[in-house]
Amino acid sequence: MNCVASINLPNQNNQPQYVQNVLGTGFGIAASTSANSINLFDYQTLSLVSEIGRHNGPISDIKLKNNNLVSCGLDNLIKVWDLRTNTSSPVQEFMAPYPLLSFDITCDQQHIIAGSEQYTRNNIPKFTFGDLTSNADSDVAIFFWDARVSNKQITMFPESHNNDITQIKCHPSKPRQFMSASTDGLVCLYDYLNTMDENDAMVYSCNTNVSVQQAGYFGPNSEFLYSISDMNTLSLWYEDSTMISDLGSICNEDQSKGTIIDYAISTAYDTNSSNLYLNAGDIEGNIYLYNVNVDGLHPIQSLTGGHTDIVRCINWDFAGHKAISGGEDGRICFWSAN
Repeated sequence: MNCVASINLPNQNNQPQYVQNVLGTGFGIAASTSANSINLFDYQTLSLVSEIGRHNGPISDIKLKNNNLVSCGLDNLIKVWDLRTNTSSPVQEFMAPYPLLSFDITCDQQHIIAGSEQYTRNNIPKFTFGDLTSNADSDVAIFFWDARVSNKQITMFPESHNNDITQIKCHPSKPRQFMSASTDGLVCLYDYLNTMDENDAMVYSCNTNVSVQQAGYFGPNSEFLYSISDMNTLSLWYEDSTMISDLGSICNEDQSKGTIIDYAISTAYDTNSSNLYLNAGDIEGNIYLYNVNVDGLHPIQSLTGGHTDIVRCINWDFAGHKAISGGEDGRICFWSAN
């Protein structure tokens, strides 16, 4: 694949704007940056179409919901932006008591679930969220809202984790199942179809024994889990919390042993081939795609010549043989095999 188009974002305080997340939408390429903004770019030219909106703090994640783009940030807010309009005002907002690191939307699009950063301020004030009131030990939580009504709180799960909740992933086909992952080393799975009690809703917990950076579902029926740690280790699990394979560190600093890999970027699951892929990179901005198997990583292809610094995000269109990437060099790249 070749980099067929790229754009450099304007510097911020004489430093590149980090591109933190990229998404392909029906309206163009959406990208969130370290300037706390979300912008829309043209697919063909990568020229700026419009600013979708902003947060009053770092943006943690962005996702698509029909014609809407949804974002969350450390300003305690989830915002919903209608991509069909030219306004930079959100059509919905959801407020959390704590800064938000992660979120997802249930597959029936009825609920928004978000995980918080650990709240470190002394004398945490009590608060009520939905049907629950916090206690003195509540400094991190998972929050639930009704996505159909702005800021309609449902409940919270304040006991599953005791550190930053770095990942929330909703099950792709079961609307009341989701997972959470945290720097406390736990990946927890929930089913709240018949109960909103936290202890009863948690069905399994995987103890990875290492701070979890990313986690998610994969497999034809989303029956498997992956976990990537802050130390760039990768492990695979059954959904009943039994480990399938501990692949260890994905990094390689010895060129005689193969391609230099400095960090994991993300994973991508291709439903057509039923393959789980790992996106990895080096500090020079090269991207490497690996097929993930229980016996290790198998190189598929490399994307070189686009970035000059660490790559933060990549979004694949496997069927179209295309990809979009963004990095710490302030650059967005569009890749194509054609």
